[in-house]
Amino acid sequence: MNAILAIASHNIKNLYRNSVFWVMLVLFPLAELLLFSRIFKAPSGELISDSVVKLIQLNPIDVSMSFNTLAIIVLGQFLMISSVIAASLLIKEKEQKTLMRALTLPISKAQLFLGFLISLIAQIAAATTLVMVLGNIAFDIQWASDIWSLSIVTVLSIFLAASLGFFISTVFKNGNLAGGVMSGVVIMMTFLNGDMTNGQLIFSKSDFFTINKWIKSAFVGVSQGQPLTGIQSSLLMILLLGTIFLISSIALFNKENMYE
Repeated sequence: MNAILAIASHNIKNLYRNSVFWVMLVLFPLAELLLFSRIFKAPSGELISDSVVKLIQLNPIDVSMSFNTLAIIVLGQFLMISSVIAASLLIKEKEQKTLMRALTLPISKAQLFLGFLISLIAQIAAATTLVMVLGNIAFDIQWASDIWSLSIVTVLSIFLAASLGFFISTVFKNGNLAGGVMSGVVIMMTFLNGDMTNGQLIFSKSDFFTINKWIKSAFVGVSQGQPLTGIQSSLLMILLLGTIFLISSIALFNKENMYE
């Protein structure tokens, strides 16, 4: 347990050294929410700006969709960014030769991955909490009435995204390539889930090929006041998929490759 916490502490310190990155990470979803809030709250027929009009023409927004639901979609995309971070985390450690020192310790592959996972969950959870608080203050977004249910959904969603990122990192040896592939996967799943097409699916049941579906469903449920038992199918799918990706990552991870 001490080894796991030591690895998690080491990674948290490394991630927080790039303060500019974390500021930009938090500001990005808030900027999206600001843009969409102006679209939703603008009086009918009012010209907001040329840039906004062009955006609406290219990607029409269904005004029947509540702003709260749209905010949840933005939050889901924000959480998916954690998978991109996870995808390059292990490879970056390998490239900097820091994994060699970690692997000299009497720890297993599972302990190593758990250490990385704990650090990522802590980091992304802190950033997500800040986004939620600022979103509530600035835009009156009601994420949930039950803070505990919201916390559970958030942690499980981060677990799933991070596990997917770890899986990608075991397939690719180059950090830039892994991050690029993961970014493409995130964009593709966003389209398949209908988040960028007014909820219209690319083809029937295309959302079942994404993890966005389950994350969005869980957050919408808690925002509408449903108990955890009311969204248990989404939570179970999130937990199942996250566990599969994590176990696959541990199985594919090869210590010897860290010394190449």
